[in-house]
Amino acid sequence: MHLDFWGATDIGCVRARNEDNYLVDPALGLAVVADGIGGQFRGDIAGTLACRTVREHLLRTSIDLEHFRTEPTLLRRQKVEERLREAVQLANTEVFRAGLALSRGLGMGCTLDAVVVLGNVAFVAHVGDARTYLIRDGKASAVTEDHTVAQEKVRRGMMTQDQADRSAERNMLTRSVGGLPSLRLDTHILPFEPGDRLFLCSDGVTRYISAPEVAAFASPGGAEQVEALVELARHRGGVDNITGVMVLANAQASVVPTITPLQLDEMRSVRLFETCTSRELRLLSAIAVWQEARAGKLLFREGYPGTEMYSLVEGEVLITRGGHHLATLRPGDSFGEMALIDAPVRSASALATRDCRLIAIPKHRFEQVLRQDDGLNSRLSWALIQRLSEVVRLQNERLHPLGTGG
Repeated sequence: MHLDFWGATDIGCVRARNEDNYLVDPALGLAVVADGIGGQFRGDIAGTLACRTVREHLLRTSIDLEHFRTEPTLLRRQKVEERLREAVQLANTEVFRAGLALSRGLGMGCTLDAVVVLGNVAFVAHVGDARTYLIRDGKASAVTEDHTVAQEKVRRGMMTQDQADRSAERNMLTRSVGGLPSLRLDTHILPFEPGDRLFLCSDGVTRYISAPEVAAFASPGGAEQVEALVELARHRGGVDNITGVMVLANAQASVVPTITPLQLDEMRSVRLFETCTSRELRLLSAIAVWQEARAGKLLFREGYPGTEMYSLVEGEVLITRGGHHLATLRPGDSFGEMALIDAPVRSASALATRDCRLIAIPKHRFEQVLRQDDGLNSRLSWALIQRLSEVVRLQNERLHPLGTGG
């Protein structure tokens, strides 16, 4: 059975900073969503630290995960659950210590949901009011129970679920990662069969999206559906950061792309990737799409949506804005980089002036591979900053040629 992962996050309409974090590692079968606690110190740091600590501990103990994957005995299942609990407990320790060192008494914390899928079994860890849903046969059911004052009153018969959903106490956490030196967390183990989906999300989603709506969006699967759920929550108010990650159990194993020596050489010829190692180039090659364009083909149009960055391997591309020439690109050049960062629409048009061979990298795949590899993340983030700085400098030189003043 093959697993597909898709994730999306948005700052929402109110907050000044996105303090949600998510991480996916397909090799481990791991997905994590963390939501920094508002009113405390740098929830984004807490969430990032928690996600990375969980992943690092599971990497260190991955032999136990592999043993269960190859021979899923009861004893080995218990060992995987133990490793997952350890990972979250370690995350709690790291966030708590960081809070003591950095927060000047404000505290630092986050909620966290983590899922590890091994074979046809899903292991779920949960702290706080993020949620994990299981979508099966077109219906979504919550695997986790919110750790809030309101939900605790429901559990004790002091409040109905409807009252809890409308209560201000639904936002008051009873458990969090980093809140105390030790942590109580919930774990769940459930069958995960072909066609099943797991959807992990922050409360920025659950505040606006019902379980039936989660099921309706999740049924087709894919990055577009996750992005649509996040966008719907934003459209309905977006008072909090919004994050969702979907895991699909795919009965049909995907074909692992074969990366040829020629393709590796072509990736290496792109200036944006010239400092990448061979391993990193293989990671990028696995998410890239090789395309060809005849002379005269419009690759993208100014003012239209775009979600891919392109790198030119062969040929020539003309970049224009408002009908004015901006640049003529040649092999090794990249364009459309802003689509990977923040731009929902293209700021210029790109036209193939000669027959071209191109490498396209979609935004959602790019984000996923960066979340899996911190070294590649740092390397490419720096390369993109340098590239965008170069673009700004060239545009300034065109607007204000040397000696013209201004």
